[in-house]
Amino acid sequence: MEEAAAGGQKNPMLAAGLSLILPGLGHYYAGETYKAFSYAGFDALAWYGHWFTQKEETELMDYAKIYAKRYAGAVTADEQDDLYLEWLYDYISSDAYNQEVQLSGKNIYGDVTSTEYLNYVNNNSIAAADSWNWVSQQHRQRYGDIRFESRQYGKYNLYVSTALVLNRLVSAIDAARAVRAYNRNKESKFSWHLEYLPAQNAHGITFRYRF
Repeated sequence: MEEAAAGGQKNPMLAAGLSLILPGLGHYYAGETYKAFSYAGFDALAWYGHWFTQKEETELMDYAKIYAKRYAGAVTADEQDDLYLEWLYDYISSDAYNQEVQLSGKNIYGDVTSTEYLNYVNNNSIAAADSWNWVSQQHRQRYGDIRFESRQYGKYNLYVSTALVLNRLVSAIDAARAVRAYNRNKESKFSWHLEYLPAQNAHGITFRYRF
């Protein structure tokens, strides 16, 4: 018969939970120090990447607003929505945008003297207080480039955030595996085997055991 010693075993679920909190912690618990530092190091780098990309995204978007105010006279207060900021790039001036609105209203309602047309134009046009006019097409393009770069950092931030989550999941699964391997190793060291064989050419039974 065989019997395994219960002492000295570790909990795989605890290892997984520790790694979900801090990648590598479950491996440290399992005794795999090298992997513990590897997962923890990757997590630290990913957090730095998360902070850096978020900072760059915010700073570039703020700079784009300052740039639009300086070279287009745009109102770029925090309460302005993203759609307004998109229009700043799509149109050289608010007058060009308003002309587009008027043309659209004419195509929809036909009669430019109708109440529906006038309401449409009034509701969708840019007010004088929010008007803009770019110094040049080059300045408008530069504004668009800054916003594009900001959005790219936003994408990078999403990738890094995904890596943070995946690192925790992979670390948790691998830590549980490491603990199960540790427990199997413990069992193989402390298990004992007892057997009996009929004594040959003698009376009685011979017992043997091994650890």
